[in-house]
Amino acid sequence: MNSEKKLIMTTFTDEFEKISPECDIKSTDIEKYAEINLDNTAITVARDLDSFPDDLKDEALERYKLLCLIQKDLIGGWTSKNLDPLIEKYAQQVNITKPSWRTVARWWQKYKTSEGEIVSLVTRNHKKGNSKLKIIGDEKFFDEALEVFLSATRPSVRKAYEYYHDRIVCENENIISGKIPIVSERAFYKRINNLPPYQVALARHGKHLADCWYDYYSAHEPPTRVLQRVEIDHTPIDLILIDDNLFVPIGRPYLTLLYDVFSSCIIGFHISFRAPGYEPVRKAILHSIKPKDYIKDKYPQVIKSWPCQGKIENLNCRQWCRILVKKS
Repeated sequence: MNSEKKLIMTTFTDEFEKISPECDIKSTDIEKYAEINLDNTAITVARDLDSFPDDLKDEALERYKLLCLIQKDLIGGWTSKNLDPLIEKYAQQVNITKPSWRTVARWWQKYKTSEGEIVSLVTRNHKKGNSKLKIIGDEKFFDEALEVFLSATRPSVRKAYEYYHDRIVCENENIISGKIPIVSERAFYKRINNLPPYQVALARHGKHLADCWYDYYSAHEPPTRVLQRVEIDHTPIDLILIDDNLFVPIGRPYLTLLYDVFSSCIIGFHISFRAPGYEPVRKAILHSIKPKDYIKDKYPQVIKSWPCQGKIENLNCRQWCRILVKKS
């Protein structure tokens, strides 16, 4: 009886006094049931699902439903091979747009990391920054500065910004109210960096350099049949041949290869110690045109046949390859 009185007296003291150390109640139990903060620090409470708008809440629940359906039948890891059939199977049973397998795997990772909190599946678009332009009204002067920057004289970005800044300052001298805003130099640099790099190089340096820097090719129609377009190229083989009698290195052979774009098949080749030129190209083309029936007679261990033969319609090669052919 005395111990119960002592417990009551130590617990129900003034609310601003600390709890007596003689009390047998643990501090963790007090925080759990009585919600008493012993350190007088702010407690961060996680946002509940009901605090979100109804559309976001319903979307998170539908995502959770889809995860439950997929997890029930999933065998193996959360990969494209395992998820794609299950997404196709259960996509009609949920009221959300059909997601990709990467999106579903990302949802599962968030749900697993949060230890089963459905709040982790809520779309967080409200945390994204503002993507709209903060300064509006300087478009005309930015376009003029952009024309200066993209001219053939190739001025620096700083010179273009000075032109942009001075033009707006001169224009604002004639305006009493509603002056034109000026972006900072950092924001101007960011606008320039967001321009398409190929178009910038095309305007400042010309088409030749732009094509070389960005490996630009215009659109072309893909081949529709075999031997319609064949590519040829040379490369040194990564080995050095040694003479059987003298045991001295002979050199590295060169491989000339012809490749059919439509069928992705090698239709002919030639190996020799001669550098790329007319003779290796001639022999490689002849080998690609002629039938390959000799392979089974010469190499009986080869089971499959090599049916590539016939006249080539278009032969494409790299520029350096054409130069080597002309030189020889």
